[in-house]
Amino acid sequence: PCRRAVRRLLPATMSSPVTADPAWPRVAKLFLLLLQLCTPRTSPQPHRCPDACICTSDLLSCSRRTLQRVPQALPPTTTTLDLSHNALTQLHDHWLAALPHLEALHINHNQIRDLPPRAFHNASFLRHLDMSSNRLQAVKRHYFEALVSLEELLLYNNHITRVDENAFAKLSDLRKVYLSWNNLTAFPFHAVQGLGIHNLRTLDLSSNNLSSIPVEVLAALPENIGNGLYLHNNPIRCSCPLYLMLQRWNQRGFSSVKDFSEEHICKVSDNVPRSLIKFLKHSHMFENCSASAEDAHLWHLEVMVGQPVLLTCNTS
Repeated sequence: PCRRAVRRLLPATMSSPVTADPAWPRVAKLFLLLLQLCTPRTSPQPHRCPDACICTSDLLSCSRRTLQRVPQALPPTTTTLDLSHNALTQLHDHWLAALPHLEALHINHNQIRDLPPRAFHNASFLRHLDMSSNRLQAVKRHYFEALVSLEELLLYNNHITRVDENAFAKLSDLRKVYLSWNNLTAFPFHAVQGLGIHNLRTLDLSSNNLSSIPVEVLAALPENIGNGLYLHNNPIRCSCPLYLMLQRWNQRGFSSVKDFSEEHICKVSDNVPRSLIKFLKHSHMFENCSASAEDAHLWHLEVMVGQPVLLTCNTS
């Protein structure tokens, strides 16, 4: 009936003499009203939850579903996405484009070996990323460079053997990085200076295969980084500079050393198997180590006038 009414009205409105009729404004309004009534109205589609997932207002949980690929049509209101404990082997470029508000992403306990260049190029608001317990073999420069708001990065228990020089260069808000339980034999420690050193609080490199560390670089780092730099359970070659640095951190109450004193080991010789010792526990082996002139700058201390100062001296 609506369409027939419009068709009946059209011939009359199309003739030029009619437009001069005083009743024309009323006819035009009636015509517009009929058009509105005859135009089908489309209501906004509700946000559908993927069949394998559980959705709340802003949380999408697809955990423990043996998923081999990321579900389609993810709700755009999602701020937390949990894809952990599945069988995902890869992520595609721009796969997060439909989630503009995403802040936390859990992809831990999957089988991901590598990341494409633009995997996270639509996740500039992401603050927490957990990719622990996957099969990553390296941390390449392009992996996380688009995550400019990232604060926490969990990569422990992978197969990582290499961290690229500038892998974290653009992550100025990064506060915590967990790389323990990997296969690292080296780490670009001098690149830590570019990690927004006033924000970085935790760099966990424990339980790797680090055989040497640049003590002079680490000893010069700000106190907030030393307090959260975890190096225990690595076969680092024994040396006086290493012992003195960790002993100093222990005396200053750094939790990275104090809480794991039993697990700080060093390797006496590369040629002798099982030559690892707990060198903070067996400190008598390093009695001949003393702070050299090169270390004098490490004891520089600035104090306000009138403020008490406590100096700990080794008189043995």
